[in-house]
Amino acid sequence: MSPRIRPWLTAAVMLLVVIRFAVAFQSGQRFMRGDFYATLPGPYAETVNPTLWASPDLEDVQGKSASYLRGPTQYVTMYPLVYFDSYESIAWFLLVVYGLLILLIAEVMWRLLGEVAGAAIARAPIFAATICYFPLLQAWLGREFEVMIALAFALAMWAAIRSRWLPLGGILAFVTLYKYIPVMVLPYLIVRRWWQAIIGLVIGAVVLIGTAHWLVGLEGFVKNSIPGIATGTLTSLGSTKAFCDGPVPLLRFNESGQEASVRTALCSLSVSVPIAPAAIYLAIIVITLGAAVYGTVRLERHRHTLPDGTERWRRVMELSLLALVSSTFFYAHYYYLSILVVPLNVLLVHELQSPRRRSVSMVVWGLSYLLLAAFLLPPTFLSRLVGIDLWPLYFSSLAYFSGEMLLLGLLLFRYVTLPLGLLPRAT
Repeated sequence: MSPRIRPWLTAAVMLLVVIRFAVAFQSGQRFMRGDFYATLPGPYAETVNPTLWASPDLEDVQGKSASYLRGPTQYVTMYPLVYFDSYESIAWFLLVVYGLLILLIAEVMWRLLGEVAGAAIARAPIFAATICYFPLLQAWLGREFEVMIALAFALAMWAAIRSRWLPLGGILAFVTLYKYIPVMVLPYLIVRRWWQAIIGLVIGAVVLIGTAHWLVGLEGFVKNSIPGIATGTLTSLGSTKAFCDGPVPLLRFNESGQEASVRTALCSLSVSVPIAPAAIYLAIIVITLGAAVYGTVRLERHRHTLPDGTERWRRVMELSLLALVSSTFFYAHYYYLSILVVPLNVLLVHELQSPRRRSVSMVVWGLSYLLLAAFLLPPTFLSRLVGIDLWPLYFSSLAYFSGEMLLLGLLLFRYVTLPLGLLPRAT
């Protein structure tokens, strides 16, 4: 590309990013409720702030139930919101704060991946990939806590590449005690022998649980259904009916829903294609685990002689894999995929920094991004443009599943082929 063209192209991309961000912010002013509405402020508001509890725009029955739908992390972090006097004021506050956090995610990813690559990298691709990623924008519009979790994963990577073990463990505790499923980070930390990170995780968990008990009491978390989502998925592999129905209500397959998990996609596919979704799901788990174990053993054998660059890429790819599996394999609304912006950015920079042309892998990355992001332009605008409601078509086509599998495949391939010797310089 001509040096004269590059600045103009960068400027054009950033202009489109600014416009997309502004349009999302404007849409957020008209959309004041999402799943987040059903989980906050929490039943403690009845005594802490009766004005908010009695607010006419806070009528959700789920949100006023005695049990908590998420882990302690969300309720401790968002506890100050109970002092607002209406849900509308909470929604306005989060619209601004989450918008700033999305910009922060892009900035953190740019800085940490610059350190991982060991070279200066362009800001524009990272900001464009982050801000135009629709699951993250949908999480923003719905004021979903996944925005915070995406930022936490990015910060965890930054702590990992800098060997800040106690902060890494604390951040992973923050993530784990949101939906519990990322508890799989514990065996990972053991395999990596990051004992100080485990100490940080324990300290972080104790602080979060203790604070949650002090602020809202732990009684309401006992009936939380999140732990059953993971165990329910893994213990219902005996038949298609058991697998697609599941012992937990949240696991039940619904053709008209907006779930975007691997399990849901396979159940949806089995409606029209004679497949055994439980068997395929188990096969995907075995292949993923097998590739991850192979890559880990391969790198562990050379861990004392690995180049610094390989070790940095190893750490961010391993955390990317944990983020991908925990957010897609068990249960996922579409906006849960917002966390995948982290591994997408990791692979984007890895491909762009390659000293050799990787046209095939860049195509795979691009397809994965487009299939997951889908709506680089607002879906309502695109639907009016083509005269078809594209939102249900997107889910019925299982485009998200193809995107998840492409991302998983590319991530595993890059992980198991990380160089064991000296890294060539990027050009």
